[in-house]
Amino acid sequence: MSPLRVFPLLLVLQTTAVAEVYQWTDAAGRVHYGSTPPADRPARVVEVPAAPAPAPDAGATLEAQTRQLLRDADAREARDERERRARAAAAAKAREQRQRRCDAARAQLEEHTRAVAERRSQGYTLREIARLEARAATARERVREHCD
Repeated sequence: MSPLRVFPLLLVLQTTAVAEVYQWTDAAGRVHYGSTPPADRPARVVEVPAAPAPAPDAGATLEAQTRQLLRDADAREARDERERRARAAAAAKAREQRQRRCDAARAQLEEHTRAVAERRSQGYTLREIARLEARAATARERVREHCD
């Protein structure tokens, strides 16, 4: 068994109650560890070192880390809230700009439509009326673009 596989086992065994740990090799040459020796193979007792005592300032360190984590979380929340408000403000500004463009397009359409009607009633040439109708069509497109 590789040392990388043994180390976690030793850590687990360190945290449990003090008991004997046995090591033995099976017929395939693999090393095994366990709390009871096998009946059919020789095993040796492995000395497991005691877990180190916690550092005297471990509680203070943990408390400081917890405070820092809480400060970081508060900072993230504040940043997220600022970003949310900025997005909402940008969306509101975009809506206002769209509404202004819509109002301007509708006013322009109304003006061109009225001009076409006036020119027809005043006997203007078809060429002049067609030019004004083209402007009205462009204004209708702007209304569809900005208002719908």
